[in-house]
Amino acid sequence: MRGLKTFARTDEDKRAPVNMQDALEAAIDMSAHELKHRARLVREMSAAPRVDGNEVRLSQVFLNLLLNAAQAISGIAGDGLIRVTLGTDARGWAVAEVHDNGAGIAGEHLSRIFDPFFTTKPVGVGTGLGLSISQGIVLSLGGEIAVESEVGVGTTFRVALPPSIAAQAEPPPPTTTPDHVPQGRLLVVDDDPLVGAAVRRAVARRHRVTVATSGPEALELIRAGARFDHILCDVMMPGMTGMEFHAELARAAPGQAAVVTFMTGSIFTESAHEFAGHHPEAWLEKPFDLEKLRGIVDAKV
Repeated sequence: MRGLKTFARTDEDKRAPVNMQDALEAAIDMSAHELKHRARLVREMSAAPRVDGNEVRLSQVFLNLLLNAAQAISGIAGDGLIRVTLGTDARGWAVAEVHDNGAGIAGEHLSRIFDPFFTTKPVGVGTGLGLSISQGIVLSLGGEIAVESEVGVGTTFRVALPPSIAAQAEPPPPTTTPDHVPQGRLLVVDDDPLVGAAVRRAVARRHRVTVATSGPEALELIRAGARFDHILCDVMMPGMTGMEFHAELARAAPGQAAVVTFMTGSIFTESAHEFAGHHPEAWLEKPFDLEKLRGIVDAKV
């Protein structure tokens, strides 16, 4: 159990006010390939307060819920439907729900649905860890996660999080209706959150951007089923370097390793120089020229 708690832990030092809609949209985008073959997706988004958290971790929660919903619909006769809602409850908490009209969960299983390794899926489908990890993330943020289900009707998962202390004085972020639909899915992997924020500002009107602040965080998303058209990865990161991330990614998802562009201000180590020699076309120098950044990202999607 200690290992599961460690895996599910949200990094206290990296919490910041997060717009829940951004986390939901990132999860929707990452699961789009799985959803489009199984269900029609309906969004019902209204204003909600920012919450204290980590956007990557919250996206992981919603990605797990969306993939569960898609798998519940598989094989069900009729039109599959997944409804994602966002709003504010009577306490002023941000509340997101993922509803599906799939097979539903038997009553005797509901009390165990968040237990580690418990699953109602066929052998070989899932690990039984997704909902347990999601619960751990939500509870670590002082929130609540609950489920309602009826066999033959469908299932609703509800995530509620208290408003950010730092952002309570701010008005809730408006729900956005983009004037153009993002064309591609971009993952930014950099231990400096300011880099991810800068890339998001530069290309968000054209592309859906997900930010991970470490290689392991990015690998978690990809191993959970997320797929991206382009990945920007810093080379010199603590814990797991960009080169190590690329090697792990090549084993876990070779197609994703092929769409990585490396970011660096300078190359310090002999191994990094050698690595650059093998990948001469996949480098972006910091500080960025924004037009060059946009051109590189646009060309990849």
